[in-house]
Amino acid sequence: MEGIAEVQVSVRDTGIGIAPEDQAKVFDEFQQVGKSSDRSREGQPASG
Repeated sequence: MEGIAEVQVSVRDTGIGIAPEDQAKVFDEFQQVGKSSDRSREGQPASG
C-alpha cells in the first residue's frame, strides 16, 4: 500500500511527577491533585 508513513513520538516530562496514590485519578474527569503551592514548580518550556 502506498503512502504509509511511520511516526515516532518521544515525550520528556520535567515536572514534579504524580504521587503513586494519585496516579489512578489521572484519567478521571475534573481531578486535580497536589497543593496550590506546587503550581509554582510546573514544567519548564521545551528547548531545542
